[in-house]
Amino acid sequence: MRLFAVLRKCDSLATFVCKPPLSWTRHFSLPAPQESISPLQIKKRPARKKRPLDEKQPGSYNVVAYATAEEYDLESLAAGLKMQNLYATSKVDNNALHALAKYQIDAEPREIFFFREGSVVLWNVSDLESGNVIGFLKPYEQDAYSEKLVLGECETMNYHHQVEGYPCRSRIER
Repeated sequence: MRLFAVLRKCDSLATFVCKPPLSWTRHFSLPAPQESISPLQIKKRPARKKRPLDEKQPGSYNVVAYATAEEYDLESLAAGLKMQNLYATSKVDNNALHALAKYQIDAEPREIFFFREGSVVLWNVSDLESGNVIGFLKPYEQDAYSEKLVLGECETMNYHHQVEGYPCRSRIER
């Protein structure tokens, strides 16, 4: 049996070419030739216009929650909000402060809840205003979190009011 038989010269270097004996030859079938598809035969799906994620539906409002620090000094924060004169504040309890915007933009009021544990929940507040509120909180924070962490861990949801007389489609389980 002859395993290695051919010695060829190629570019002045000797190259060995291994050839198995004919008895080792295997026959493989080749894939069938594919027909070329005419570009006219391919139907293109019409592109749908994508709605931006931040586009709000009428009657839909947003809620955004941030955890910016380990703790807020609520007493000093209430005094700072009073000096700013943009929000009417009221104390919910020892651990929470409620702020209602004095000037109206929508029919829906803008409300902010500050919690002593270092979190803030903004109801129907624009991104620009919520950024200003987060910046305003800096002097009242104790053990503040990094801005990257704060923005990465924010919670967002949309809400809308149910028309009276119609049952709600979603079901809340307790």
